[in-house]
Amino acid sequence: MSNERNDDFMTLREALRDKFSSHRVNLPTSYRYKLAGKDLVLKLSENGLIGNMQDNSSAFESWSIILRHYLGDIISTVTIDWDVPSNLGKGKLNYNRFLYRAKKFADTYVWVKLGNNDINIPRHLVCNCPNGPASDIDKHKQGSEGELECQYVKSHHSDYERIDHQFPVGIFNNFVSNNNRFATGGKSSIDIWGIKGDTFSLFELKRPDNKPLGILSEIMFYTNIINDLLSNRIKYEECDKLNNAIKHNYRSFSTFYKKAIVSHEIKRIHSILLASDFHPLINDGVIELINDSDFLRKSNVNYSIERL
Repeated sequence: MSNERNDDFMTLREALRDKFSSHRVNLPTSYRYKLAGKDLVLKLSENGLIGNMQDNSSAFESWSIILRHYLGDIISTVTIDWDVPSNLGKGKLNYNRFLYRAKKFADTYVWVKLGNNDINIPRHLVCNCPNGPASDIDKHKQGSEGELECQYVKSHHSDYERIDHQFPVGIFNNFVSNNNRFATGGKSSIDIWGIKGDTFSLFELKRPDNKPLGILSEIMFYTNIINDLLSNRIKYEECDKLNNAIKHNYRSFSTFYKKAIVSHEIKRIHSILLASDFHPLINDGVIELINDSDFLRKSNVNYSIERL
């Protein structure tokens, strides 16, 4: 499938380039593209199923949204399709994360369909919690995303009741352990988060030299986990680690736990793409399409862009 350029690939690429009058705009060759009327079938390669969700080959949400936004005159629905790998090996956790993302994407948008129904999400997913404080600014390299996170938290502390960074979002089956990981990324975390009133704000931050289109896929994944935590579809395991995180208020976790899980005061999620500049295909119209979802409106979730 990789590097396959069929007639539909060429049609979509040229149509996208026409919108920008630029030959620099391109499509990933890692998908198989098929136009069936106004339905675009976007089929992932095996590498796409187990890759980093920011990479073009794996960021199917990002490319679906981009093509639906810019080429809405020829695309009304997008079908995400794939073949179940016969031998996943170490890619199993990445594949599980893909399945979670695909189901959430189809649940969120009426114009998204799945071409494969072989999705089995465990009923008792749990999220990890911080096991210590986040690194201070002097522990990060100059100009790194870690340093930028710390700077943003410090300069915006008065804008929120609580703002912090490195919020864990690893998901596990039944209880937290290496053997029970559901998806890769036991150390995965939200870059920056804040609470003000009934709103949980989460930020996905990128350095000026890092402008992946996959930022959309990444922030949607983190948003879905937070939404599932607030909706009790993902829970925290009652254990010593949880008690310690609350007791010591690691990364302000106690504030989140009390307001979001215990008292259910958090009713809204605001997900923010944070950078000095973004991929040229990301604009306000793309964000409007992302927010155009009855599911998100009912869940009180919205996305926006903020420039550093």
